[in-house]
Amino acid sequence: LRKGADEYIAKHGLPSGTDGDDRGVNFPRYVRVNVLRSNTEDVIKLLDEGCSANPGKTNGGPVEESSKSIIYADAHVPDLLVLPPSASSWLHQSHEAVKSGKIILQDKSSCFSALVMARGHSNDGALADCDYIDACSAPGNKTSHLAALIHASIRQHCGQDEKVNRISPKKKKKNSKNISKSTIFAFERSSTRFKILQNRMDLLCPTGDKNSTTAATVSVEPTHGDFLKCSPTDPKYANVRAILLDPSCSGSGIVNSPDRWMEDANNSESATDDDGGKNNNISEEKKKRIQSLSNFHLLALKHAM
Repeated sequence: LRKGADEYIAKHGLPSGTDGDDRGVNFPRYVRVNVLRSNTEDVIKLLDEGCSANPGKTNGGPVEESSKSIIYADAHVPDLLVLPPSASSWLHQSHEAVKSGKIILQDKSSCFSALVMARGHSNDGALADCDYIDACSAPGNKTSHLAALIHASIRQHCGQDEKVNRISPKKKKKNSKNISKSTIFAFERSSTRFKILQNRMDLLCPTGDKNSTTAATVSVEPTHGDFLKCSPTDPKYANVRAILLDPSCSGSGIVNSPDRWMEDANNSESATDDDGGKNNNISEEKKKRIQSLSNFHLLALKHAM
């Protein structure tokens, strides 16, 4: 996708890192630290080295002093780092920190759904005593974010050396600090996307090692199935108390999106028919897609409630 975006930029003479819209020129690179694999301090050191070795330039111009090494914590999302726009030139999916699962290249807007649900469902500061459902999981960024929030919350609530119980919350003593393990049931109906989800969870959420602290606090169970068809009366989900429902959208409000650059280019080239007239098929297809998304959103919301 990034290679295709770079080719499109070169073909249409756009400045690197933009989509031809001034709103995206200085759009920062967001990086979420995966606390299930690493910690913010170590990641900042690693990324700071990358920024120093790859100082920022403005549209091919001279290096800006202010963009050489600026990494700061986001004001709203925990463990989310903000890097200068120039970081996109060297920080991508092939970076070792990404491939090892220590960081996730995740835009800020994508982080809000898990964060808002977690904060709204917290129990005296700890996200525990229940299971969760992620209704539309693949590729798994939001699922892993929820797992990280649960893990960090429980660790903070119990203390680093406190033991985490695996027993039912009903059996816990009132004054006990021990917290039960939570499970996230991550739904995906597409076989292809489900495989992606599985691979991402193996990378980002190391819950297979029973001796790890992550395994003691939270586990992710990828579920190959349609959330709309799962039964609320299934005993398996009896302890579910919160559902993360963040389905696909039209993406029309996304700024600086490589796939949107190419989609718009293809649409503009196909906007006329063989006789030079206006082709209405594309606009009709967009309308149908938006309507289909809207219908699914409503069904999913009703089923979740």
